[in-house]
Amino acid sequence: MKKLGLGVAGFFAFTLVAALVGVILEGRRPDPAEVGLDRLRSEVERDLSGVLSKARVIAAERGPDAAVKSLQVYASVSSASELLHLRDSLAALVPIAPAASEPSEVCWHEKGGVEPSAFGSSEQLLELKALDTAACALTTIAWTLPAIRRTSLLMWDHSTETLHRIHRDRSGQVTWEAWERVSRGAVAQDLPEDGFDLPGYRNGRGRSPLTPRIAAELRERGGYDFVFTR
Repeated sequence: MKKLGLGVAGFFAFTLVAALVGVILEGRRPDPAEVGLDRLRSEVERDLSGVLSKARVIAAERGPDAAVKSLQVYASVSSASELLHLRDSLAALVPIAPAASEPSEVCWHEKGGVEPSAFGSSEQLLELKALDTAACALTTIAWTLPAIRRTSLLMWDHSTETLHRIHRDRSGQVTWEAWERVSRGAVAQDLPEDGFDLPGYRNGRGRSPLTPRIAAELRERGGYDFVFTR
């Protein structure tokens, strides 16, 4: 019984000491940022090649900033100076290609007068396919049908992937068609035998729901006020 009492007393004493040590350690817990930096430094020192290999992969795929962010999450890094140093190091390790500039040219193609039977939907699509639109923000084909006194526009806003076809007949009546989600790939795959078979088709009479880029170009160019009238 005496031994049991001592054992219980020893257990409680050990528990009390452990609790006190826990309180002391809790009070001396280092700053998480310092722990994160120490952990990162230890990781680099222990396996430098592995860390740099991971960093190269991340930086190559998503850029230096993404690699730093991943390391920040991994190692709880919060030191701005350390992050800047890591970013510069990663940028030096993995040359990042400059971001491709957005196409900005207005590519306007004036066909002049054509015969109605010579430039229907199939021919229009074939001509659109043949154009090099890589540098174009806006591609337009304009033509007239003198035989029936009709003026027509085919306007492709690449930024919004919207294609508009607008006609004005001899009486001044305006009709329009529009397609949405018209990417370069969609046009390349469209079969000319069926004319324009593209997604998001709409049509109507009067004022066409032009994109801001198309409207701005027509206003600046002049001579196409009919597209803005109802």
